[in-house]
Amino acid sequence: MERDARDQKGLPGAPRVLLVGDFRHRDFRDAESWLKTHTQLLVMDDMQAASTHLDATRRLPRLIVVAQSRPGQFSTRQIESLHRAAPLARLHCLLGSWAEGETRSGHPCPGVERVYWYESRARWAAMLAADLRGSRILPRTATSAERLLAAPAIREACGQGLVGIHSPTHGDYLALAETCQSWGHATAWLSPRLPVVVGGVKLLLWDGANGDATEAQRLQSLVAAVKPMATVVLLTFPRVEDHDRMLRAGAGSVLSKPFLNQELQQEFARLEGLSTAISHPSSNMSAA
Repeated sequence: MERDARDQKGLPGAPRVLLVGDFRHRDFRDAESWLKTHTQLLVMDDMQAASTHLDATRRLPRLIVVAQSRPGQFSTRQIESLHRAAPLARLHCLLGSWAEGETRSGHPCPGVERVYWYESRARWAAMLAADLRGSRILPRTATSAERLLAAPAIREACGQGLVGIHSPTHGDYLALAETCQSWGHATAWLSPRLPVVVGGVKLLLWDGANGDATEAQRLQSLVAAVKPMATVVLLTFPRVEDHDRMLRAGAGSVLSKPFLNQELQQEFARLEGLSTAISHPSSNMSAA
């Protein structure tokens, strides 16, 4: 089955992206929605049909995303056929929750960037922003460490306002605070063992664990007390149900630990932009 890219919403001049594989899986619904909004997206569920399409078209994608919900779902041969048809395209495996242990117990395709479903939106947003700045595209043989070292440094102090950081220990707070302060934010520690006495929090950063029902209830209470403009939640290997539970509790974004600083900054900027649009709907309508 194929849905034509011309029927997808996307930004004019946005990069072409091919999403192929098990894209209907529930783990990938947000990833597909983001790509549909920010790129010229073509989705196909058949790997052979995708290879045939790439061989026949002159409009090759900049990024090929293989949606893989479980280990071993697609063979190295199938994935390499896509690369041969579009050798200059970046190649990502979008991985579901069941694929988290593949690097230890399975045989992941070599030379393919692995992007988990819970980090896809932030990862791709940071990638597109880096592309616009003219960042160097590394070859497929580059390791994760080499990609991290080649990532552009964040030099500009672009943040404003107070970030309230809820973390289990003061040491955890200091690590996150240093990052936020380097972007121009003031910070305050919201200790889980003390009553909230800080006002004027613009952004709430919740350093969480697994996103269970108890944690979601605590987040909901803190959001009601602090009333931030936006909330970012950090979790360890979240599942879809954990992700959705924290969104219902008041989170605007859920990131997985460990994360890249660029991804957190990207989410701060996105949520601040959304909040501004909600606060000034009339001005946005007139601008449109």
